[in-house]
Amino acid sequence: MHSLIITAHPNAQGFTHQIAGKYQKVREEAGHTVQILNLYAPENRQEFLTYKDQKELSARGQQLNAIQKEIQKADELVFIFPVWWYDVPAILKNFLDMNFAPGFAFSYSSRGIKGLFTGKTMRFFSTAAAPALIYRLGFLPYVPSFRKSLKDCGIRLSSKTIFGSRRGPNGTQEKKWLEDVRVLAAI
Repeated sequence: MHSLIITAHPNAQGFTHQIAGKYQKVREEAGHTVQILNLYAPENRQEFLTYKDQKELSARGQQLNAIQKEIQKADELVFIFPVWWYDVPAILKNFLDMNFAPGFAFSYSSRGIKGLFTGKTMRFFSTAAAPALIYRLGFLPYVPSFRKSLKDCGIRLSSKTIFGSRRGPNGTQEKKWLEDVRVLAAI
């Protein structure tokens, strides 16, 4: 099985990337392959934030093809991000808009949207300042909309994990949460 981990946090040393590293390590130890796509990495960040001229647009098309090939190759997509302004980070929304496009991830028919990624699964891990229960009960909209968008592409949700009440580093709590990540990655 091949997992594509998509991270969306600008601090490469932060907890989001620790989650990604733990998930990758456990999966690889089980004999799976893993690719991490850090949306804030310099080679990706410019791609998602600005387009100055036709030359950059041409280069963007080549980059999208490479990213879409990684998406196609993956059996499992793992999204790891903080909740900002009650939603996923803008860079992640932009990533979804640019890559999960009609004709690639879904198509339209007289019966509605048809997902083209049946057989793929997704997990997501998010960190949030608010208590996780608020998100689990659906009081904040990102969980249903994020999940629905990818479900429309045919991707089945295998787990969603929200690490809530996070207001900064807490070594004891982070160790417990990384153990939760290890358990899910081992499934």
